[in-house]
Amino acid sequence: MPTPAQTAPQPNPPPHAAAHIDMQSGFALMDTCKFRIRTITEAAALARFAAAMFRDPQRIAPGLEALMLNAIEHGCLGIGHDLKTRLLEDGNWLAEIERRQSLPENRQKNAEVVIARRPEGVFIVITDPGAGFDWKSWTSIEPARARDSHGRGIARARAVSFDNLAYNAAGNQVALHVRDAPPAKW
Repeated sequence: MPTPAQTAPQPNPPPHAAAHIDMQSGFALMDTCKFRIRTITEAAALARFAAAMFRDPQRIAPGLEALMLNAIEHGCLGIGHDLKTRLLEDGNWLAEIERRQSLPENRQKNAEVVIARRPEGVFIVITDPGAGFDWKSWTSIEPARARDSHGRGIARARAVSFDNLAYNAAGNQVALHVRDAPPAKW
């Protein structure tokens, strides 16, 4: 005969915990997904959504968001590091992003984000339509730039968020890899 403790109703997990488990179960069914992002709002939303497929979304989200934002502001809109510095100092960064997105030559530009689950983990490839950049000097935090208001996203993403991070030669595509993919929950 069961004891009262064995027959007592078990507490339900908090709704957000159940939603996260359901999302991870759904993501475990994923093979490959392709997204197109055009705005910084879309980049931030997709970064949070995609990070939910990982065991530690708080580890993944900041790096993913930084790299998606780079694709939009630098690759799609052509805002270089020096210009971004001035725009941030003047408080005009967001206004310039919006202005450039409204220009006819930029209205159709977007970055592509491909997420693929493989036995080795999850791979993410972010590609933008820009000419690229010399990414080699941005994969570590240079002491000369340590106090800058920006310019550390790639280095932080490489150090904290991803197990592997590699750019193509041109610098307009970054491939990310995370071995810490959650196991499928059936």
